[in-house]
Amino acid sequence: MSSGCITVIGISSRDMLPIISSHVHNNGIPFISINNPANPFDGADSQYEFYIKPSTSRAVCDMIDYFEWEKIYYFYDNDEALSRMEATTDYLHQIYIPPEVDIRHVFNVYETYETIKNLHMVDRGMIIRIVLDLIPQNAEIFLNKLMNDKKVLKMRFHILLPHVNMKELNLTVLNIGGVNVTGFELQREGHYFNSSLNLSQVSWFHSYSFENALAMDSVELFTKSIEKLQKIHGSLSLFRNLSGWSDSLTTDEISCIDDGTRLWLYRRTLAETMSKMDLRNGHTGRIVFNKAGQRTNFTLDVKQVTMYRGIHAVRFYCYRPQGPEPILDKANRKIDNRTRIVVSIEEAPYIEYREYPSYGRPIVGSDRFTGYCAELGERVSRIVNYDYHIRYVKDNTYGKIKEDGSWTGIIGELIRHEADLAIAPLTITSKREQVLDFTKPYMSLGISIMIKKPEDVSPHVFSFMEPLSSEIWLCTAFAFIGVSVVLFLVSRFSAIEWQVEGTDKKIHNDFTIGNSMWFSLGAFMQQGCDVLPKSVSGRMVTSVWWFFTLIIISSYTANLAAHLTFMRLSTPIKSAEDLAKQTEIKYGTLSSGSTMDFFNGSKVNLFQRMWSYMTSQPSVFYARTEDGIQRVRNSSGKYAFLIESTTSEYYNNRAPCDTMKVGSNLDSKGYGIATPMGSDIRDMLTLAILNLREHGVLEEMRKHWWLSKGECPVEKKLKDSAENSLTLVKVAGIFYILIVGLALSVVAAVLEFLYKTKIDSRKQNVSFKSEARSKFRLSISGHSDDDSTGVRTPLRTATTFSYTGYDTGSRNRRAGKTHTIV
Repeated sequence: MSSGCITVIGISSRDMLPIISSHVHNNGIPFISINNPANPFDGADSQYEFYIKPSTSRAVCDMIDYFEWEKIYYFYDNDEALSRMEATTDYLHQIYIPPEVDIRHVFNVYETYETIKNLHMVDRGMIIRIVLDLIPQNAEIFLNKLMNDKKVLKMRFHILLPHVNMKELNLTVLNIGGVNVTGFELQREGHYFNSSLNLSQVSWFHSYSFENALAMDSVELFTKSIEKLQKIHGSLSLFRNLSGWSDSLTTDEISCIDDGTRLWLYRRTLAETMSKMDLRNGHTGRIVFNKAGQRTNFTLDVKQVTMYRGIHAVRFYCYRPQGPEPILDKANRKIDNRTRIVVSIEEAPYIEYREYPSYGRPIVGSDRFTGYCAELGERVSRIVNYDYHIRYVKDNTYGKIKEDGSWTGIIGELIRHEADLAIAPLTITSKREQVLDFTKPYMSLGISIMIKKPEDVSPHVFSFMEPLSSEIWLCTAFAFIGVSVVLFLVSRFSAIEWQVEGTDKKIHNDFTIGNSMWFSLGAFMQQGCDVLPKSVSGRMVTSVWWFFTLIIISSYTANLAAHLTFMRLSTPIKSAEDLAKQTEIKYGTLSSGSTMDFFNGSKVNLFQRMWSYMTSQPSVFYARTEDGIQRVRNSSGKYAFLIESTTSEYYNNRAPCDTMKVGSNLDSKGYGIATPMGSDIRDMLTLAILNLREHGVLEEMRKHWWLSKGECPVEKKLKDSAENSLTLVKVAGIFYILIVGLALSVVAAVLEFLYKTKIDSRKQNVSFKSEARSKFRLSISGHSDDDSTGVRTPLRTATTFSYTGYDTGSRNRRAGKTHTIV
């Protein structure tokens, strides 16, 4: 190098790169490397090193981020792959939540395949994601082994090839699809690198390889730089003032034994010229370098292989000096200018054939269809700006997976690329997401239970009792008895309630136990009674009882009116639990679709029991929604159809209005627009869905197709009579008030009794104890004392009475009575 060469073109290795870098920097010699073992993440300025082969590390990282992979197996087997792996993991650490990366150095590709196969056989449901950074020969062996192995489920593998040109590999085995593979292919101004050659001028075109193209671009970079340098500086007069430099010296005159100073200056100038070169027509695309000597401003075509489609382009990736563009520019993404095939399935109100106009001319094209999904497809196409054609799915099913791993129905047609997107009531599930791409949900729903509306229930003879629960009736009966007894007792202990009646001068109290119950009953029935309490305690009992009856009667009247105004339905089942614990009412789902998959894959014991029952009764499954609903209507309440809530809501509002939904939804999910994996239109469809949702268009559409087109009268949702009855907890407060009122009346009666006893004992000049005994006996027996210690008799007054008596020392006196008015 020190003997006079001005540029080195060659292949470097990871181990030799530091030595080469040291030499070229010490001697100022430009070095053009055909391969790329350097780690572009280092980003160190390199004045003399230029790497013709673009680095895909950042593209690999962005693809991993785009696919949202959580765990990756990274296989590598060479120095360049090791550098690429290190750069990729460095980029991955910049992600907010970096994925788990299992890095493995491959020494034997056959053993590596067997290892990953064993991992797959342990859990056949796990998706294995591999970055396969092997030399082309080993990568081909791995893919051929996978394609030809009948024991593995190929749909469970997704392989990312980090090679800068996917055509380096002989992937003819993938031309018909069969496994999920993603890779890159370098473009040249919209064409692949080998399409730029003139076949008439290059006889060896068929042997033309990507490595050859890189070598040719290296030579072209060198020659174009020399030409540019000579064009700018002519005969290199830039160096004429240097010692020994002749004005007539040209590039042709520089020899490998020239003066070291002049040679070093020339090499540096040449390196600066190379760093500023912009070759737009290179064999591997545009050639521009950044400060680290890495290729930039190049475009990668992201290629993909799926289960039913060979290698095809799905998106572009551009690496710019200011940083790489996203894998997919969602807002401004240009899509293919072609008519899209939209597949759907006939089901009202989502999509169905439109009736012919009255003037008899048939409708053609997508205008033949009407419904929610037809309108959604029309609105979305206007936002995304594409033409489309709608057709029904060939087998009239949503799709389910077969034993060989293939899919039927709408799912299968999208996987096989027989259609470009599906706008239908297609539920987003994890299994479908593994083989398709979905937009954000355009409608939320859940699995519901549809049954036939029960016949009107004839009222029984005791229907009048339904407005109040049995607990309230029972507590009211006890309250009636309690009030009657308390009223009787306080009246007995109150002297005001005792009167002398008739000429026989007998003591009388109107509030006997019978009269007390009659008074309470009359107050409860809002009718009244001939007798009324005069004492304070009696009136307290009456007040709280009247207040209690006011609340109870008002509540009863209001609930009775509701029961008489609205028809109450009594359903035999009210939830999935009720359905599962009985066998009289059969139940089932569609024979294919997300509802069936929900029960089949559920880990909840309730749903597992329901699935076991359904599979033991094959007749409960139906291929079409209409058939299942028709059985509900014709089974006299002996069949329940497990159907998505949106569809149930629609048919429940359609004539003959004889079906209904019971219970709450069994799960929560959503409908989305489906596309094949890697579709160029998926993200733009998602943006269109979000736009429609944010502007309230989706909700307006739902109301239009579900509610405004309903054929059934609006019915208020009523619970059955037991649930609609007024419960005790709602009126417990009035019972508490009644109990407190009764307790206060008893206290008032006791205080009134003691107060009256004290007053009378003073007036009669007897002891308080004797007077209390006399009044207590009067309250209990209904007559005054008449024993050996003295006789007490009541004296008649207008409204009340008192007693006089003899003390023990007046027994020999003349008998006499003194009236005392109280």
